[in-house]
Amino acid sequence: GGIYGADFHATRHGLMSGASILANAVETELQGEFPKSLHWAKELVIKLAIALVISFLNACLFPRWAAVAVFAVVLALILGTSILFTWNGLWLNFVFLAVAVWIEHLVEVSIQAQRFAERLHGGGGTHHA
Repeated sequence: GGIYGADFHATRHGLMSGASILANAVETELQGEFPKSLHWAKELVIKLAIALVISFLNACLFPRWAAVAVFAVVLALILGTSILFTWNGLWLNFVFLAVAVWIEHLVEVSIQAQRFAERLHGGGGTHHA
């Protein structure tokens, strides 16, 4: 705890000292009550659905609009998982999956664009000056 009283934090239970917050976290972990998680099969189905939605958005939209749509999906995941965690103690970490799928697609699109540019400028035997 802070000597000068600076180690206090606002929580949903009111103002608590940092030591009390840490003690509560350790006690909760030791009791095995928190955080809850989904069965691995349910989590896998949700992760596959998220990956398919993001892949679909990336495949059907122009890159700029796909980026906006996927960003909206990531924000919705952050909001949804935060609400589930706050209200039910259920921890769902799907944001990293969504961002990873999005980044992978952006890399793939950039590789395809690079190949297209190389064919346009370097292939076909006809060069324009």
